[in-house]
Amino acid sequence: MTDEQRQDLRAKCEAATPGPWDWETYVGCSKPLGLSDEHGHDVLLATTDEDNATHIEVSVADAEFIVAARNALPALLDERDELADELERAKLALRKAYQAIYSDPEGARDAIAAAYSAPPPQGQLCLYCERHHESLECPPQEKPK
Repeated sequence: MTDEQRQDLRAKCEAATPGPWDWETYVGCSKPLGLSDEHGHDVLLATTDEDNATHIEVSVADAEFIVAARNALPALLDERDELADELERAKLALRKAYQAIYSDPEGARDAIAAAYSAPPPQGQLCLYCERHHESLECPPQEKPK
């Protein structure tokens, strides 16, 4: 999901009736189905007339939000799954780093020092510059020793 898509979805969310919403089924009433907000105010009403024709009442903002939320949900779930996988990989890497530090403290110090002093791959920043500079250039005089 792009930043623009997220911004559009957030705008629709903010324009819609505040949640949480509840789905209600009314029995023996002129409004058999409806969504209501946390205060019991109707968000969406589905009524049936004497000819069994269904009529739906909903604000434009709420209708746009419902459509946008439905369309965005698959991408949001995919993004969530990717982030969860990335988090698990980071946890595993951290566990391995802790094990390396405890099993060989000198070797771990050497590996960390090498990571800070090695030239970065083409087009990337060294660890020091990544934290301290906006530029993609890594001037040799600014690299830590």
